[in-house]
Amino acid sequence: MGAIGGGLMTYAFLRFGCRKCSQLSAGLVLLSMLLVASPDSVLAAEKAASGPERLTASSGYEFERLWPQLAQQWHLDNPSDVAIDSSGNVYVTDTDNHQIKKFDSSGNFLSKWGASGSGDGQLSAPEGIGIDSSDNVYVADTGNHRIQKFDSSGTFLAKWGDYGFGDGKFNSPTDVAVDLTGDVSVVDSKNHRVQKFDSSGNFDYRWGSQGTGDGQLSSPKFIAVGPSGNVYVTDTGNRRIQKFDSGGSFISTWKAKGSLSSFGFNDLNGIAVDSGENVYAADGLVGTIQKFDSVGNFIAEWGGKGWGVSKLGHLDDSIISDSLQFSGVAVSLAGKVYVADVGHDNVRKFDSDGKLVNVWGVHSEGDGRFDHPAGIAISSSGNVLVAEPGNDRIQEFDASGGFLSKWEDSVGSPVGVAVDSSGNVFTAEPGYPAPIRKFDSSGNLLDDWYADELASASIAVDPASGHVYVADSIYSWILKFDSDGKFLGNWGKYGPGDGQYHRPAGIAVDSNGIVFVADRGNDCIHKFDSDGKFLGKWGSYGPGDGQFKDPSGIAVDPSSGNVYVVDKNNNRIQEFDSDGKFLGKWGSYGIGNGQFKNPTGVAVDSDGNVFVSDTDNGRIQKFTPLPPNVRIWPRWSTAPYGYWSKLAGIVKDKNDLPMASTRVYLQYKEGDTWKWLKTVTTNTTGYYQHWFYYGGGNRTYRARHAASGEYSNLTTPTFTKNITTWNNYRPKVKYCQWTKLHGMYGGPTGVYPNHTLYLQRWNGSRWVWQATVKTSSTGYYAAWAPVCPTTKFRMGTWGSAVTSAAVTKKGSTLTAWKNTKVHASIRDGYGSALTGWTLHLQKWNGSKWTWQGSCRTSSTGYCNFGNTVPSGTIRVATGGSRVVSGTL
Repeated sequence: MGAIGGGLMTYAFLRFGCRKCSQLSAGLVLLSMLLVASPDSVLAAEKAASGPERLTASSGYEFERLWPQLAQQWHLDNPSDVAIDSSGNVYVTDTDNHQIKKFDSSGNFLSKWGASGSGDGQLSAPEGIGIDSSDNVYVADTGNHRIQKFDSSGTFLAKWGDYGFGDGKFNSPTDVAVDLTGDVSVVDSKNHRVQKFDSSGNFDYRWGSQGTGDGQLSSPKFIAVGPSGNVYVTDTGNRRIQKFDSGGSFISTWKAKGSLSSFGFNDLNGIAVDSGENVYAADGLVGTIQKFDSVGNFIAEWGGKGWGVSKLGHLDDSIISDSLQFSGVAVSLAGKVYVADVGHDNVRKFDSDGKLVNVWGVHSEGDGRFDHPAGIAISSSGNVLVAEPGNDRIQEFDASGGFLSKWEDSVGSPVGVAVDSSGNVFTAEPGYPAPIRKFDSSGNLLDDWYADELASASIAVDPASGHVYVADSIYSWILKFDSDGKFLGNWGKYGPGDGQYHRPAGIAVDSNGIVFVADRGNDCIHKFDSDGKFLGKWGSYGPGDGQFKDPSGIAVDPSSGNVYVVDKNNNRIQEFDSDGKFLGKWGSYGIGNGQFKNPTGVAVDSDGNVFVSDTDNGRIQKFTPLPPNVRIWPRWSTAPYGYWSKLAGIVKDKNDLPMASTRVYLQYKEGDTWKWLKTVTTNTTGYYQHWFYYGGGNRTYRARHAASGEYSNLTTPTFTKNITTWNNYRPKVKYCQWTKLHGMYGGPTGVYPNHTLYLQRWNGSRWVWQATVKTSSTGYYAAWAPVCPTTKFRMGTWGSAVTSAAVTKKGSTLTAWKNTKVHASIRDGYGSALTGWTLHLQKWNGSKWTWQGSCRTSSTGYCNFGNTVPSGTIRVATGGSRVVSGTL
């Protein structure tokens, strides 16, 4: 860029007056109790009734920390362009995050806007950006083939354009610039032209066509407008800059000068013009900024392809991604030059002579920060050593990420790093010949020797013998040295067979001298003894469990012997036992905690903590092992179609202790695919819940512990119109006399024995404790209490109300109310009566259910079947579907 400038849970109560009918309610009391009972008591009941089912874990590790602790909200992912407003604020097109991010001139994050999509204000891989004199922001929404206009706060103002070849249409617009009159020029890259519009998006005119002649263009990328109104275009396909007047008439052309004069621009990208009409152009392939005057006379250049802080590209595509794809440039009114460096996912600020002033984003050179960290190893003291070729150094941290030291002298550009049992550190780097260096634990160089040509430069040390193994990806073999660099032998050759390699990239040795090799080209892991005898291999290309896409780093747990593999292009870590049996996995593409962007190295300490060099995110992530056998106790509630339902449960560890503040993924099944529903976090008791609305048919759900990958047992809610019962223990007595209050406590899976319940009495202002009772082996409970006229009681768990009834006066003697009337009431989760429902009373005759009577609910949801109750097993149903059954 180059311008200046109460739920709906259905429930019901079916009341059987006779004492015998309490048995009918035993298996159905639970649902009404769930509405008020505490999570722990309910889940304990379900645990006793069924217990969990343990399925294969997807990971036994949980994210602990990362360093440096980046402000993730401004983590840049392939920033393509920059623009400066009148206040000096910097706007960046964060291309792969589909956002615009705004910073002050020092790189302090201010705001962001945009999200992936095609709606107003949404973006699809935006590239170029421009700003007018009123600080309105114009974005080349490349993937959506349009221009969008925002104010400086990100409020959407307008849009124009769509895919096509006519006037006002675009084919991948890549940049936009605004002149002092407010006219907007757009690089219509794949249409090989420039289009000009007014500030509202009305088409004015266009120029350019595909070709190599003056005024013709080939895949142009960026555009800038000088203070005089002249327009400068990076004619990338023709490897040149073209200059036009404000009307699009060709003025001149020039190619690269300075170090590039012999072969011209390679990948011409960003361009900007300062207030003196000097032109700054970025060449992405070689990572240089070249400065010209307005007629193309060469003034200066800086940068270059490489790893250092002043570099703008990078070299080794076996470690990092390919060369710089875009590098936008902008110049502030103060003459400061800003570069969007895709290769390092950052923004760099220079003065007009190319002196670096500031850098912010993912990759940088400060202590404790990284530029594409690669190899990683654990020292004998438990510290973490990181090979950082981007800054030509080794950095040392404690296990919590605290910066301890850095080694920069005699280090070279290390990619691989390993530590022996004496604390000596070995490094390897790509090159020809490739140096292997040996340091003491303080970073003092002890020795060096050279291997053959290396590209991946992966290195490992046998913890027992001290022998050093190097994976040579050029010749596809393994080299073996003693600790002083004496060559001991090699094995392997290029090919797909057993013991053959195609670009081996990672190597690790266990305590028994067994060597494991990550074979990038063949997407598999090889296993050898210390003499190179082939012992086996596993893996194939793909995204499945035990499959790989470019396995790079590899490490062995010194305690368990399990093998951890960096599955680079699947952006995950996979865990295996020493024979290749898949044990777990974690990670996905992204910038969040536990996500990766082309990770490279992995190491495991003696406590089983796993450290990963998240290379293209410029950070180290640490994961800690979870206690094994994590359990998720589920509780599924049920609801009719179109009502709210709750999924809930509790997470406990192997010691049956609740796990607080841990994430749980709630999922539902659609076809053969499990899809995300909601991520919830457990409370201090390990309890989780989620209310949701679903209006379709039956559906299967499950809960997955986010870190361990443990699943709940698969319990499927049935979306039917459920009716349940409470035990009707309403006695009718005269005055205050002792009366037995009794019933059954149970749920859909049966009765709940040996559970503590609490009888409470309403004293006119609050509920007070009356008695504590415990259910018998049959789930039966009983309590004696003085019952007076109008006395109210309730029975609950942990003091929560479950049932209540008013005791009324009847005669002068104590009697238990034997009501033969079968009656029910139905209400929804808001407490509203379900009016006009037809309920059916049915009896089991030994072979089938027979109809005994029907009734229709009143305006209060009440339904009366009458006073004659058939003996035997009965049920109440809606539309012929069984809801409640029991034996009278």
